[in-house]
Amino acid sequence: MSLPETEVLTNLIARVFHVDSVTLGDPKHFFVKYNGHLHNEDSVAAYDQLDESVASYNLMPLFRMEKTSR
Repeated sequence: MSLPETEVLTNLIARVFHVDSVTLGDPKHFFVKYNGHLHNEDSVAAYDQLDESVASYNLMPLFRMEKTSR
């Protein structure tokens, strides 16, 4: 299974996630890292939608909340 072009993947991600930045990685560890925030607070629905969108590429989404200083 080949990996999608980054632009294709970004378009799929953008359906559920506002993208602030993109980091390309080593496919052994991660393919692409997106920083930003979900369009809505229902992370379960967003994950399910994204998981279905990338399943044909044999990719697994991972959501992680990073600590912010306030």
